[in-house]
Amino acid sequence: MKLIKSPLNTTVALRHVYPIICSYLFRDIQINTYEIYTLDRTTILKVDTFDAEVLVLFNKNRKIRKNEVDFICQQLLADEKNEQYVYLENVLEKMAAEGLFFSAKDFIVVQKNKVAV
Repeated sequence: MKLIKSPLNTTVALRHVYPIICSYLFRDIQINTYEIYTLDRTTILKVDTFDAEVLVLFNKNRKIRKNEVDFICQQLLADEKNEQYVYLENVLEKMAAEGLFFSAKDFIVVQKNKVAV
């Protein structure tokens, strides 16, 4: 598996690139930085907020496998042995309930909260 970082040539805000995702997941949250990656046909948004690191994974063609999620978390999040991640479930259904429609076969959100120093 090869994780490829997509180049960002402009300073476009994530809210303009993926407005539906941001209007649901990051409605009241200030985004510090973001990066876009791809793994095969899976798109990964790595969003760094001031409180957490969030990975948004979506694939429009097929379901995302568990080993792909583990690989992405290991590569993009500072993975340590007893690390606790928060997995948000049924995100597409919750978005549709609010009238926000995003076309994808699978949509996974992984969140790692930052530890206050």
